[in-house]
Amino acid sequence: VFLFYQFFLDIPKAYEEAALVDGAGRWRIYWQLVVPLSRPVFATVAIWQVLTHLGDFLWPLLVTRGDTYRPLMVGMDVFFGQSPLHWGDIMAFASMIILPVLIAFLLFQKWFLRSSVASSGIIG
Repeated sequence: VFLFYQFFLDIPKAYEEAALVDGAGRWRIYWQLVVPLSRPVFATVAIWQVLTHLGDFLWPLLVTRGDTYRPLMVGMDVFFGQSPLHWGDIMAFASMIILPVLIAFLLFQKWFLRSSVASSGIIG
């Protein structure tokens, strides 16, 4: 909520005033001006939420039965509790953990790169 609030405060009031002069209503200003300008903040919050839920440990540990349905973070605890550890296995596990994060970043990359342009008012 704070991230959205701060981002919306940074959108210049001149854009809203110009849209009102052009005859746009409040909903049109919101959907055609504010939402397109705030794509970077939506992408940032989406990636943070994915990473937060990807890193959850306690709740999945409590509600899952058996190792076949457990997410990666719980599986990592079980995996590293075994001995001996082999570097190849560790690297394979690290690759499995980083893959969803990498895919999420690649999907939202253009909005991250445009985050500095969003405050200038250039859309698309």
